Amino acid sequence: NVHTLQAEHMYNAFKKAGQNAKLILHQDGHNFIFGKMIGDDLFEELMNRWRCHYLYDEDNGIEDMPELSVQSNVDGKYAFFDTIPDTTTLIPDTDASGDEPEIFSSDLDRFYEKYVHDTRVVDRYYLEQDDMYAKVYDLETGSDEPFTFIGSPEIHVKLKTPDISKQDLMVTAVLLDTQKDNGIFKAYITGNDLSGCLPEKTIECFEYGPGHAPGTITEYIPSPTDVKAISYGWTNLLTPDRGKHASEYTEKTDIEADEYYTYNIYLQPTVYTVNPGHSLKLAILAQDPQRVLMDEDASDVTPYFVDGYQDPGYSFTLDEDSLEVRLNVIGD
Repeated sequence: NVHTLQAEHMYNAFKKAGQNAKLILHQDGHNFIFGKMIGDDLFEELMNRWRCHYLYDEDNGIEDMPELSVQSNVDGKYAFFDTIPDTTTLIPDTDASGDEPEIFSSDLDRFYEKYVHDTRVVDRYYLEQDDMYAKVYDLETGSDEPFTFIGSPEIHVKLKTPDISKQDLMVTAVLLDTQKDNGIFKAYITGNDLSGCLPEKTIECFEYGPGHAPGTITEYIPSPTDVKAISYGWTNLLTPDRGKHASEYTEKTDIEADEYYTYNIYLQPTVYTVNPGHSLKLAILAQDPQRVLMDEDASDVTPYFVDGYQDPGYSFTLDEDSLEVRLNVIGD
């Protein structure tokens, strides 16, 4: 029900405090997982066992629950890890040609007109921009076997901007999953707004107990698509050469106009399996409309105010020779 980065921060804080914390990563958008099966266990039953353990001092084995439970993006089944898995770093090749393209901000009117009212194509927005508004790169992983990456995908790149008079110069990176033949595949695609959730179907009903209405067990339904946005990340042109922690971004740097600086963009943590025949892509653009919708200064909180969002009027140039993507792949 929160961004995965927030969940990671909470998990790490509990661990630092010596608490027995567990992490469940599920599909869906901004939603609860009541009525969902976590492997063989209903989520409510897991919560009930935790309450009984702490409130009634029951020794019911719930503290032995796996450290990490992850719902697959492929088939919706859960994988369980007793420890956070070891990884190796994969640096995909890109099809960048060594150019220095300039990327411009926009007023997002096109997003409002075409995508806000279509619940299943919002991820395609990142692939359908003109070159002046976004650059999309193919990532070649060199693997014909399925592989799973975990944690925050990292984007490292040098950028420069001709105008440093403005304060909020957003840079967005989006990692995308497509098929190599641009074909259709099934993926868990949420709706078009900030509270969008996955479609689901009822598979079973159960009794809560006397005085309560019956409950339902549901599961998510994947949707046909030609693109799936895996993860997003953002930075500000006034915060170059920062690390992963948010505390490093509180103060801006006095940068020089038209001078290249290194930027490190850490995408939202995820666990994602790339199947054979699929191709990863990276989109780099100025504003991310999904992020702008959450900015009360830009959109007055309400998503449908995005049509009144004015182009902030900035651009940046990307040094393609510096572009590097890093993925933490589970296993050797």
